[in-house]
Amino acid sequence: PTRRSSDLDDNILLGIEGPGCNIRCVRFQDGSVVWDTKLNEGLNTEMENRIYPWIQYISQDQHGNIYAIAQSYSFNSLHNREYDSVLYKLDPKGVICSRFPRTGTLDSCATSVKHIPGKQRVLFTSVNYYLRANNRYDKNLYCLDDGLQTELWSVSVPTIKPFRTAVIRSTPISEDGEGICFLSDGRYFAIRYDTGETEWQKRFMRAETVMGVPLNSTVVNTFYRSGK
Repeated sequence: PTRRSSDLDDNILLGIEGPGCNIRCVRFQDGSVVWDTKLNEGLNTEMENRIYPWIQYISQDQHGNIYAIAQSYSFNSLHNREYDSVLYKLDPKGVICSRFPRTGTLDSCATSVKHIPGKQRVLFTSVNYYLRANNRYDKNLYCLDDGLQTELWSVSVPTIKPFRTAVIRSTPISEDGEGICFLSDGRYFAIRYDTGETEWQKRFMRAETVMGVPLNSTVVNTFYRSGK
């Protein structure tokens, strides 16, 4: 992923797939490198199988602090992918401030991380495509303090048939910290970020089976439009 950083004098943040799993800041004007930080600690690299860790997601808060997900996978005995993820907070100069978890990795596929405006909190989404024997992080939605030190709450979204797992595709957050979660199975719901409680839930599409395979429309991009 790439991300334009308005708080860094028109620089671009690059998420790189490779042995170093780097996040790199380059100048928009000429492409020169401002800083480059490796985020590969604890992640799998198998050079012979061309499996490299990568930056899954990049976002920033109003102060220019950067939140990123570094991720990798390995294959288990059934040849299913087992994901490992780490959340990072970096300052505007690319210095690592903190990580979650503090040691080790998330035994799940973290998909997005966003700072909640004015709340000093961070929201990240996760999915387990194939549950391991003793999954520690088996929820879909987590709320942390913005220093990534404390897990404040977490939510497990129930799976609905015919799908095997619930996948949160998008979590738009308004400037006042309100937001809605959109799932790949056609559901969407509003959530209170102070408690993790669902305020309401709707479904805009139901699955259709085509040649024995359940297919569904999915929200892949959202934008908050203020006003009426």
